[in-house]
Amino acid sequence: MDRTGEYLPLNEAAKRLGISGFTIRRRIAAGELAVWVDPLDRRRRLIRRRDLDRYAKPRRQEVAPIPA
Repeated sequence: MDRTGEYLPLNEAAKRLGISGFTIRRRIAAGELAVWVDPLDRRRRLIRRRDLDRYAKPRRQEVAPIPA
């Protein structure tokens, strides 16, 4: 695995999304982001850059009409 290219550590991924480390760990626990084990340091977790970019894309939200 290339650490500097395709994969980012959790703290860098969180900065890229503009969220905290705690929030990114919640997103991983909820299954919204996949995480990989760093083969050079099994204690570290990595997120694939393209998964992060796909997650960061704006999503269309349905807005309920305001009752009159």
